[in-house]
Amino acid sequence: MKAEPAVQRRLLDLAGVDTELTRLAHRRRSLPEHAELTEAETAVRTAKDAVV
Repeated sequence: MKAEPAVQRRLLDLAGVDTELTRLAHRRRSLPEHAELTEAETAVRTAKDAVV
């Protein structure tokens, strides 16, 4: 069963938006600052565990 052209166009637009969101999420995860934040969060968690 084929979708109407307008529906197909909307699906293609949605796929494009989804692709862009995935690309941005990957870019955010691979920033050098992300590694620094992860290290800092681990240090804070370790310090809190030591206090308890």
